[in-house]
This record gives sequence, C-alpha cells and structure tokens, in this order.
Amino acid sequence: MSKTKISTSMHTLRFTPVKAVAVAHSATNQDCLEQESHTFIVAFGAILGGIIAAFVGYHLQAHFLNYALLCVIPILVAYSLRRVYIHTLTHAELD
Repeated sequence: MSKTKISTSMHTLRFTPVKAVAVAHSATNQDCLEQESHTFIVAFGAILGGIIAAFVGYHLQAHFLNYALLCVIPILVAYSLRRVYIHTLTHAELD
C-alpha cells in the first residue's frame, strides 16, 4: 500500500492555528482593499467634510490661514471614512 504524500503547504495549513490563518487571510484582504479606490465612500466623505468645513468657515474670521486649514477638512474626513470602511470590511465576522 503506497503512502499518501501531503504537500508541505497542506501540512503547514493543517497544523497552523486557526487564528493565524485568519490573521493571514485578513492581511491579504486588507492589502487588496487598500488598492481599490472606494469612490463612493471617498466622495461621501468629501461631501460630508465640505459641509462641516462650510459650517465652521461661516463662523470664523476671514484670514488666509483659516481658509487654507478649512480646505484640509474634506480631505481628512474622506481619508478617515475610507480607513473606517476598510477596517470594518476586514474585521467583520459573519455569524
């Protein structure tokens, strides 16, 4: 009777703890998600940040530095909303 040969990758996968496999899979998914643009999420964040910047700008004195800093708000909101979206997708557990 011949022995069944198991490849080294299957042997490694069989004796690797489940949590380590899940972490490796999560890291792979996160790298894949980082390469996508997520246009809707970024546009939504920019619009939301623009509304917040307009509200804050309405109550400030008219200085160049204030307006320059207000231009950063939509970019930061869009970036942070995208990071939250990617984090949610990679750490969501199905029941």
